[in-house]
Amino acid sequence: MSGQIKDAAWDIARVFIFEHWARFYYAVDRDGQVWLEVPDEVLESCRREHPDLIPLIEELNGQAITYESTHQHLAEFVYKLLDGSKYPPGLVANTLDSKPFQLEQYLFSLWLKAYGGYVESQTLSYDQWLESYQEWKATEEVQKYLAKLQAPKAVPQPGTDTVH
Repeated sequence: MSGQIKDAAWDIARVFIFEHWARFYYAVDRDGQVWLEVPDEVLESCRREHPDLIPLIEELNGQAITYESTHQHLAEFVYKLLDGSKYPPGLVANTLDSKPFQLEQYLFSLWLKAYGGYVESQTLSYDQWLESYQEWKATEEVQKYLAKLQAPKAVPQPGTDTVH
């Protein structure tokens, strides 16, 4: 099950990253509301390259979005895409609460902070985002940090916390 959780964590993260990428570049302010406005040529490219993910953006495109509505839509999409079809029923829920998924989300947020200037300086495709993130994640420095995060915490033995 552990291998399935790791695989599912990445599959779910891909969906979250896709949605974040779309909002990052194509969310616009209209009269104090945030709207998602993905250009037709970008939608068409995503349809070709990521037919499994594009329904997520197609359903949100051209609409006002909020954190709550996007979060709800994202969760429903993940379950519809993965739960019971690619993974056994219930595995997606377990994965969302798992350490591998939490670490994936944490690493993505670190990457975004580190590369924010880079991704803001130009409009990158979703594939370019993923490639940049995966290259960064594969660096020796990040892998060492990830190993520390994944290491089990040392559990103190009874009686070893006394002061002499």
